[in-house]
Amino acid sequence: MEIKKTPEKFKRVYFDVPEVLEVPIKKIIKEFIRCSGFNKIETDAKKKEIEKFKISADYKTLISLSYKLPHYSDSSKEFVFRTATEIKNHIEHKSGKVLKAWKVGQELKELGFRQHIKKICGKTYRLYKVVPLTEEKTA
Repeated sequence: MEIKKTPEKFKRVYFDVPEVLEVPIKKIIKEFIRCSGFNKIETDAKKKEIEKFKISADYKTLISLSYKLPHYSDSSKEFVFRTATEIKNHIEHKSGKVLKAWKVGQELKELGFRQHIKKICGKTYRLYKVVPLTEEKTA
């Protein structure tokens, strides 16, 4: 019968500290942790979180440059129904950046665009009610 060893959550570290300190002990410990790489996992997680926020902001900017929310109080006929893939293709063609359709859909929902599910020729589509902005309107 083998006994499996569980990984330790804490590591004990010993180091010598001079009796007379020129720098507070907290600074010494923080510098030791920074140099030893103990918090590398936490730093990597923070970097990924910041990167996700930047990507999300990029998507929102690109979407808002091409489309705007229709005013639901108005009965204007300016709006069109588009799928997330159609919106993605339009933005990719316009900006030259590669986007993901599911992420475009998430950001559209987050920006407040309403999603309508409709069957067209027996196939179900998720359509977003958007007002496309032309080059004259964005300038």
